[in-house]
Amino acid sequence: MFSRHPLEPREQPTGLAEFDYRYQAVGVPACDLELRAMYAPAHKVHPFDRFWTATLDALERERSLPVLVVGDFNSGIGLDSEADRIFCQEYFKQLSHRGLVDLWRAMHGDAVEFTWRGHKNGYRLDHAFGTQAVRDRLQSCVYDHAVRENKLSDHSLLSVDVSSREVLAARASSSPASRTSLPGSSSAELGHSPGAMTPSIRQTSLARE
Repeated sequence: MFSRHPLEPREQPTGLAEFDYRYQAVGVPACDLELRAMYAPAHKVHPFDRFWTATLDALERERSLPVLVVGDFNSGIGLDSEADRIFCQEYFKQLSHRGLVDLWRAMHGDAVEFTWRGHKNGYRLDHAFGTQAVRDRLQSCVYDHAVRENKLSDHSLLSVDVSSREVLAARASSSPASRTSLPGSSSAELGHSPGAMTPSIRQTSLARE
């Protein structure tokens, strides 16, 4: 992980100690954000069941926190693939029942985009999920497919913009007249107002298993 703001390592959740290369937990105090980086198993030769079970349990315990989970989930469901089935989709389905929101779907509905292509099918394997506290602060969640198409990576780049709590508070408390005095209505413009900050998380995978 690389960050412009200091990162605070968090204790590895129960059941994930053996997967420290697949799941990293850090806090970003400057952004009032808990960040979880994930690289899920892609093959049955790996202990995918233990990984997913521990991950889902850990995330459910944190559903009341501002948690953002990003990474290569190596899974998806429905519109996320041209194939009939995606590896570990039964676990992926549970994310929405554990207090997490698919942030890209929240912004784009039933749109179809793929972040990795196999020999036959395209897949949306790279995801950003957030608790409701993060969903409330979400400004954008988009893919940059040029990164993959230009062969800088075999995955597309995922960018997530989240407003600071200060921006949300300013929007909630300001009158319609005072709102017009803000530098702008987009997250990027508001991020430059005094005392405000708009964290931007950018993620891409550089290698496949």
